Amino acid sequence: MSGNETTNESVVPAPDWSGGRFGVKFKLRSKFTAREQLLSLPRTHDYMAGKNMAGGVLYLENVDPENCSVFVNAVAKQLASHNTQDQHQLHVIGNPVQYASTSVSLSHPVLSLTDVYLGWYRSLGLRRNTRETVLTPDDQLVALQLCMAELNSQKIGSFEAQASDVLEVVSHLTQDKLGCLATTGGHAPRDDYQPIREAYDKFLEHCNVSDIADVFLRVREKFQADPATAERCRNNSRYIVLELPQTQIETEMLKLLVGDKSTTVVTMETSLDMSFSQSVEPADVRLTNQETDLTELLERGRPHSTSGLPGSSATEVSL
Repeated sequence: MSGNETTNESVVPAPDWSGGRFGVKFKLRSKFTAREQLLSLPRTHDYMAGKNMAGGVLYLENVDPENCSVFVNAVAKQLASHNTQDQHQLHVIGNPVQYASTSVSLSHPVLSLTDVYLGWYRSLGLRRNTRETVLTPDDQLVALQLCMAELNSQKIGSFEAQASDVLEVVSHLTQDKLGCLATTGGHAPRDDYQPIREAYDKFLEHCNVSDIADVFLRVREKFQADPATAERCRNNSRYIVLELPQTQIETEMLKLLVGDKSTTVVTMETSLDMSFSQSVEPADVRLTNQETDLTELLERGRPHSTSGLPGSSATEVSL
């Protein structure tokens, strides 16, 4: 165990989410087994989790579409039991497409990190003008492919660009905008990267559009210039994260969202005979509290997508 993690276990009848920035680990077992354990274990270390943790980020470890609903329900009920905040301030962050078929509790839809930043971008008045449009990741691929095809048309007379080339360039472009090229250890840029970047920037300006990297950078600049606004945005909601970032930009988004706070890690285990449709009772919950640094959590996550875009596709776009 690393030096900045503290772990202790307790069994409680009903966890309280009202204090401290500690990691929480749920182990949901079969009702019979859990209650039997409760009778045999001492209750001398009742744990009060989540107190004064408004705006804290909770990461649900090993969640999937099958157990997402019961998992989020269990956590949301714990939060609601000991929190007077409006429940609509709970935001569930994940891949909206992956979890589209699940009914996440309390009418809270699954949002992407991009959705969160777009909300801040608009509410903070960071748009260049009222008619500005923000490109989706797929739209960005199309825009970049058009720029590359136009350059190829001028160079070799063929208005086309291969999807593999577009994905290579968009990865470098995103890292370039984020200022991460020196730290990612990526390959050197293509010989034609600079004219492609210039053509792409002109396209964005001419069409009055921005991409997701622009949105993130403007929000980050606002947060750095106005710490009070940053704190208000972070603390306005409680965030439940269903999965670790898959791309460089998602990683930077999550880091800025968490700020200088630690992350609460929540893990659920169930026995094979427990259906996910069953309600989770307080007596079935076993807690292990753990404070985890986000950087450390990200290090044990999966590698980033080579595209550098949230939810991007490698499918070639026809022109």
